[in-house]
Amino acid sequence: MRSRWAKEFGARKFDIYFSIGLPYQTKESVMEDANYMGKLMERYNSEQMPLYGFISPLAPFIDPGSLFYEMPERYGFKIFTKGVMDFYNLLDRGKKWDDYLNYETRWMSRKEMAEVTYLSGIRMVEIGSKVGYIEFEEKQKIVHNIMSYINGDDYDAHEDMSQHLTYMVKEIEWSRKHGITGVSILLFLYSLINSMGNYIGGT
Repeated sequence: MRSRWAKEFGARKFDIYFSIGLPYQTKESVMEDANYMGKLMERYNSEQMPLYGFISPLAPFIDPGSLFYEMPERYGFKIFTKGVMDFYNLLDRGKKWDDYLNYETRWMSRKEMAEVTYLSGIRMVEIGSKVGYIEFEEKQKIVHNIMSYINGDDYDAHEDMSQHLTYMVKEIEWSRKHGITGVSILLFLYSLINSMGNYIGGT
């Protein structure tokens, strides 16, 4: 594991990234990735060099010019945007963040990618609590709020909406209410890591 080498050479933290929306990937395999990441974090995490796991969709767009975009059938993709107006309409008409995805795959629809993003996010919160990045009470609150959002139930808003996961999930959503920004979906995903970052000072 390269984290050992990083630690030997004085690294102060180690990040691992997994993506959602790849060829052959299913909801089940995404959760397997999240569980594998948990094993890595449990095995290699330390106070000297915390190990953080990230998992997120290829969002919002599959880039024009990429192999996935230019040869979608070959790689199992369905692309919804082929011209400037397609991108404009996608952004103009969307109601929630997964509406802005310009693709789905043979193995997962946009709706399924959104669902597994939330479920893998819950798994990452559970892992973060297990390794000591997130307090148990905070973990319970975050998981409850994500599940409430998925089920269409009320959730507990947080006074610091710039930091709390439930705000990112329920209220930002790249919606017209808040305005579309290039970092909205990243805020949702990286807010998990912001919570974990409280484990060490200055991060």
